[in-house]
Amino acid sequence: MKKLLFLIFIIGVVSTTFAKKIETEGKAMLGVASPEWTKDLVIYEISTKNFNSPNKSQGGTFNSVAAKMPYLSNLGVNGIWLTGHHLAHENHFFNIWTQYACIDPEVVDPTLGTDAQFRQLIDEAHKNGIKVFLDVITHGLMPESRFVKDHPDWFKGGSWGMVDFDWKAHNKELDDWWVNLYTNYVIDYGIDGYRLDLDIHRPDLWLRIRENAAAAGHPIIVLGENWEYGNYEMSLEGVMEFTQKSEGNITPTNAYLDWNHGALNDMAGFAHRVFDGNIPTRPIIIEVFYCDGSVVSGKVDEDGALKITDKGVTVDRVGKTTICPDGIVDLEILVEGVDPELSIKNVVVKDRHGVWQMRGKGNWFAAVERAGTELTVHVSPFRYNNGAVPGFIIGNVSMHDNGWEGFPIDENPYVTHFSRAVFGYASLLSPMVPLLFSGEEFSAEFRPNTELSYTCFERTEEKDGKERRKQWEEELGRGRWLYGSWLDWSQLEKTKHKKMLEDVRKMLSIRKQHKDLIHAKQRHEEIEILAVETKSNIDVPVPYVYWNKEKAIVVGGSFDTKTIAKLTMNIPVAQIGMGGCDKFIVEDLWNGGKKTVTAAQMKRLQVSIKQDKRSGGGIGVWKIEMLRIKK
Repeated sequence: MKKLLFLIFIIGVVSTTFAKKIETEGKAMLGVASPEWTKDLVIYEISTKNFNSPNKSQGGTFNSVAAKMPYLSNLGVNGIWLTGHHLAHENHFFNIWTQYACIDPEVVDPTLGTDAQFRQLIDEAHKNGIKVFLDVITHGLMPESRFVKDHPDWFKGGSWGMVDFDWKAHNKELDDWWVNLYTNYVIDYGIDGYRLDLDIHRPDLWLRIRENAAAAGHPIIVLGENWEYGNYEMSLEGVMEFTQKSEGNITPTNAYLDWNHGALNDMAGFAHRVFDGNIPTRPIIIEVFYCDGSVVSGKVDEDGALKITDKGVTVDRVGKTTICPDGIVDLEILVEGVDPELSIKNVVVKDRHGVWQMRGKGNWFAAVERAGTELTVHVSPFRYNNGAVPGFIIGNVSMHDNGWEGFPIDENPYVTHFSRAVFGYASLLSPMVPLLFSGEEFSAEFRPNTELSYTCFERTEEKDGKERRKQWEEELGRGRWLYGSWLDWSQLEKTKHKKMLEDVRKMLSIRKQHKDLIHAKQRHEEIEILAVETKSNIDVPVPYVYWNKEKAIVVGGSFDTKTIAKLTMNIPVAQIGMGGCDKFIVEDLWNGGKKTVTAAQMKRLQVSIKQDKRSGGGIGVWKIEMLRIKK
């Protein structure tokens, strides 16, 4: 212990040497650069007790997880988010053991294994080229925790049936304990980073932890669940790489896919919107909801019940998640033709990638001023704003909060349901960091733990009465919270699950083989991705193309399960640096085959995508290389 404390002291002295000035739009700030391997991450979330538990419900251990490392390496995963390692309550949430009911973050939970077995798990992951990220419960501890009893001045208030840390007090003893604890996990166990539950709360402490890790020669990453909750005293860039619930989250309700999400419809447009900070893309549609139930709408520069005029970026009146200024000038839209006699209930602004509302929960916000028959509407140009936020974007397919309380009791909280298009087009082949929950790679059929309740907290007779208590008991084993999924590996004996796994493995192989093009980009980084002008016999998302001096990769998708999509693509050869070539080799990386194509044919390149939700369907991936330069 003395050796560890001395090492931490030395790290504290020299850590600023390893801090790096990070430039964001000409503004220098102190932070720690992300490890080089961050851009190539594919993160796989594991519920430790449920991931590999063949003999009984909630029987998973460090050893059983370690046994699956070769499988994960073969799949193409290179980072695991481990949601279970420290001492926690056995049934506080949904009647099962969860990481989130934290009792003692210093102590390994004995039901998972010993300290030595925890180290062996991390070592086994590293041997297979896999980084390990621990889940950190940032808001507080269970009431029975020894820290609550021994350090009452560390805590104030509570949430989720727990006692919350008093982060605003800047208690030096608490701050130093926190920094030393999570520095120790890096130095002593070799942990590669952290996922922060709910909120980061104190970015300054996490910057110290990152500096300590860098000083020890073991740089880490930090993945937050959210970032917009806190009123922070410093920027998050250089402190946190990405947030789980960022723009790339295609299941924002923790229940269903958002089929209007840009990542599912126009990946290139969505990427430029997020990474470049572009203003909303055409067509911009505005809907006005009157209190009498009637609705009128209009599009920019088109005839309609409302006349909509794009006034460009002007003053700053609205932010992304609140109707308050945020330092970024807004897009101003003039709406003419509003009925002066009717009261307005809501105003909704839509483009290809998002929805803003004057009122509503979980949406981006619009500020509206009314003057007779006219409205002046302000929306923030893009959701996250000024370089003060994490630099990478998570392409979130599924995570443990899918199937939260209220999810239909007879439905599957996994979201892809065998769709190769959802997996490939919107996540695994995107310019984001893919994140998936264990089992999604073979479209697992949901099997709840035998004690998993449908409701988050236990029902008592005193609070809810005998009938409600009886109903709650009948719900046990019928919950739908994905964290409580008892993963059934025998499903891989079924052809449909086996074929899905093969296709996901193939997608990740393509990503790895062409990682010079297909990797996670950072905000404000120049991103070489373009939408491909396409005609098709059925509706398909807009194909996108990556490129460099040697090659280009085109990715397409189709969600149609009945009809083969026949696409005629106009490959923008001049824009991707291939304008001086008159012959090309086009290789189908997904279903195989090569062909030689002339420059003229590249303007109407004909390809097809098989039906989704079947082997070899849902997506198309083509590599383009120059064969002959024009003389």
